[in-house]
Amino acid sequence: MARYLVLLSMFLVVSCLPVKQVKYGPIVHEFNITVFDEMYNRLPGTIIEYVYTDEEEPELGASNTVTTDSVGNFSIKFTSNKWSDRGIHHAKLDYKVRRDGFLAHENQVMSVSTYSQAHIRRVILVSATPVETVETVEPVEPVEHIYSFSVVDIGGHPISDATVDYITNDFGYAGEEINGTVVPDVNGKVTVLVNAKRIGTYRTGHTTMRYKVKKPLCYSQEARLEIGGPTSTGGEQQEPVIITCVADYLDPVFFSSKEGQSFLQTAAPFIEAVKLEGLLAKSELQLHSIKPTEFKKKRWLEFSFDDLITYNSIKFDKYEVAINVYDETVRKLMSPLDFYFSSLHEVSGYKISMNSQMKNFADKESMEKQLNYTFYLPKESVGEYKNMDITGQQLIDRSIIVYNGERIGLKLQ
Repeated sequence: MARYLVLLSMFLVVSCLPVKQVKYGPIVHEFNITVFDEMYNRLPGTIIEYVYTDEEEPELGASNTVTTDSVGNFSIKFTSNKWSDRGIHHAKLDYKVRRDGFLAHENQVMSVSTYSQAHIRRVILVSATPVETVETVEPVEPVEHIYSFSVVDIGGHPISDATVDYITNDFGYAGEEINGTVVPDVNGKVTVLVNAKRIGTYRTGHTTMRYKVKKPLCYSQEARLEIGGPTSTGGEQQEPVIITCVADYLDPVFFSSKEGQSFLQTAAPFIEAVKLEGLLAKSELQLHSIKPTEFKKKRWLEFSFDDLITYNSIKFDKYEVAINVYDETVRKLMSPLDFYFSSLHEVSGYKISMNSQMKNFADKESMEKQLNYTFYLPKESVGEYKNMDITGQQLIDRSIIVYNGERIGLKLQ
């Protein structure tokens, strides 16, 4: 009985100890508010009442009444060093914007993040007088805003068979949006015209265009352009929009063959899983790298990757790097490799090549050493690993691993 009481008292002492909170370092929440009228004129001297709430450190809460500066801006920062147990920081800013002759505007900005963030808000105050009085402003003829950019492939050649979906927004017409679709001309040039109402302080009009470039078996690109307003002066995008396609990841000689042409549809969902779905966070599939190759009288389907990590030679040797390459890239490829390519009877397995690098982080003059790892993975063994019939170590033991031209053994643990 006495022993039971001692154990119970120890349990109660341990249970009552406070939970240690993980600290990740300071986080800065920045809030920026710019105030305009309906004609997109900035409103200096506008009153803003705010209340800041910090859920992790309530003592940092603050409230005040301020006015916008000479260009209608208000900016404030709050710094906290305390985080929730999940490593997320929660804060919010409730604000009310008011000015004589305008309807008050109230809103809230939530800041839930794992890193410092800047939150930008544009507030347009609506006049308290009837809308008809706005017509007393001297009318100005609309101005033509020309948005243009070029669409090219990875070799810089113009693409004319893409589709461009766009949305234009004219702030002069109360944020009027227009949707449209165009195609590039024979030189890959895209041009969109917007008739912008010229109002406000700048008298140049203010429009934006969001666009998305699409092409079958290619990966879309999207961006936003702006003309007019306080900061932007033109809508011509200087850098071309580069479209990468599934075929760009196949070896050109292989792609030009009849086998390569039929393989394209099979490769597309695999590349999408690797490239678009974030399957690999620390490596990148090389262009022109997918092809069949011969090794030890067998046919392998080859994929080459670039490692996005530079390893510290003080902490890693070639075997530890190999284990990391396996864990971060090769292991994560097993399921999509088996799912999309296991039915290819003409190949015996998969060749995964990784170009990596290592240097001495303590030596500023240290040069990077290039490392190349190649994993030859039998197709049947990959399927067994995916179905949990064998372990990762058993798969490694059945595979061939080559480091800088030399075969090596590898123990995962």
